[in-house]
Amino acid sequence: ESRGVDDDPFPPPPPFEPYPLPKVELPGFRGHPPLSTAALPGPVLLNVFASWCPPCVAEMPVLMALRARGVAIWGIAFRDKEADAGAFLDRHGDPYARIGWDPDGKGAGALGLSAVPENLLADREGVVRWRFPAGLTEDIAERAERLGHRLVDGELQFRQHAGRRLARLLGEDLVAWRNTDGSIGIMQNACP
Repeated sequence: ESRGVDDDPFPPPPPFEPYPLPKVELPGFRGHPPLSTAALPGPVLLNVFASWCPPCVAEMPVLMALRARGVAIWGIAFRDKEADAGAFLDRHGDPYARIGWDPDGKGAGALGLSAVPENLLADREGVVRWRFPAGLTEDIAERAERLGHRLVDGELQFRQHAGRRLARLLGEDLVAWRNTDGSIGIMQNACP
């Protein structure tokens, strides 16, 4: 028996509402320029990471691939020791155009973040269009692609699906929906 989008017994969470990226100023880390959310050069994927975070290690190849495709990625080194964060980048690569040093977590806290990894996509106007509170994986990118989502040059783009509002489970652990303004929300499903 097939089920339509509107037949789902677990409705999607409240739609993600785009919001202005809070202003955060952090000193640069390891030769990177300071990180200031007040001056985005264009669309930016903001990734919060730490050396002690296993999912952060797992997402590094995905971040390196996104960088190779031209996505601007800024990082925040969250609640870490300087030597450990540096060794992490030496071991796993450095996909970041900028890295903000945030040893006490106050910068990430100002962004409303409290754990790692976390990813935000802000457009050139400084509006957060997408938030993913977990590590990025190739699987997430593949599932999103099946529903017509694409991360292209730092922007999440959407292809129309016969005019229907998108509210569909992506496998078992992701939920995606289309907001009234056309932006896309994707998050982990709280109902396994």
